[in-house]
Amino acid sequence: MPRSRPEAGALRIYRGCLSLYPAEFREEYARELCLVLADRWREERSPAGRAVACAEALQGVLQEAAKEHFHMILEDFRYALCILRKDATVTLAALAMLALGIGAATLVFNVANGLLLKPLPYAAPDRLGSS
Repeated sequence: MPRSRPEAGALRIYRGCLSLYPAEFREEYARELCLVLADRWREERSPAGRAVACAEALQGVLQEAAKEHFHMILEDFRYALCILRKDATVTLAALAMLALGIGAATLVFNVANGLLLKPLPYAAPDRLGSS
């Protein structure tokens, strides 16, 4: 059944908003979500009812997309911790290298900051070398 022009526009906007979801979620659920919105659009007869249906669908996307991203990040974090616990030697070596790198960068910054950037702690530092 061909879609009306406003329905096609609403679905196009809705599909664009679905890009806020993670790719895996979109691949699995985007088609069904669009079908639900299209069914709801056809059930509503008044323009106001259709506008409410679209607004509710968009509100749902805006509320749930952030939750879905958080859920996926949490799952990735759990997986990373599992892998790190599995091979403790590599984990400790990586942490030691990270600590050494941060310490070396901090040392270089502090030396450069103290020697090159900060003025000397004297009243007239430009007159120190001349007598």
